[in-house]
Amino acid sequence: MALWRSFSQYDPKRPFANWALGFVRIEVRRFLRKSARRAQLTVRAAELLLQDEQQYATELDERESFLKHCFDALPEPHRRLLHGYYHNEHPVSELSEQTGRSVDAVYKMLQRIRFALHQCIESKMRRTEA
Repeated sequence: MALWRSFSQYDPKRPFANWALGFVRIEVRRFLRKSARRAQLTVRAAELLLQDEQQYATELDERESFLKHCFDALPEPHRRLLHGYYHNEHPVSELSEQTGRSVDAVYKMLQRIRFALHQCIESKMRRTEA
C-alpha cells in the first residue's frame, strides 16, 4: 500500500523493480527503527511493572504480617470463630450451633471481626508510612 501511495514519486526513466526494491528497503528500515523504539519502551514498561510488583509484594507481605499480629490480638472466641469459618470451612449454621448464637448473630459477628481486623491493619499501615 505504501508503494502504491508513493507511486507518484517514481521516475519512469529508471527501472521500476530497482525503485520498488529501494522503496521497500527504506520502508523496512523505518519499520525496524520504530520497532526498536517500541521494544525499548516495552523493556522500560516491563522494568516499571517489575518495580510496581515488588512494591506491591512488599506491601502484601506487610499486610500479611499485620494480619497475623491483629488476628493474634483478637479474643479467643473470635479467633476460634474465624478459624472455624475460614480454615475449617464450617458453614455458618454449624458455627451457630457451636456458639449457641443465631445464624444472623454469627454473620454479624464475622462482619464485625473482619471490620476490626481491617481497621487494625490499616492503622498499622498508616504508622509505617509516617
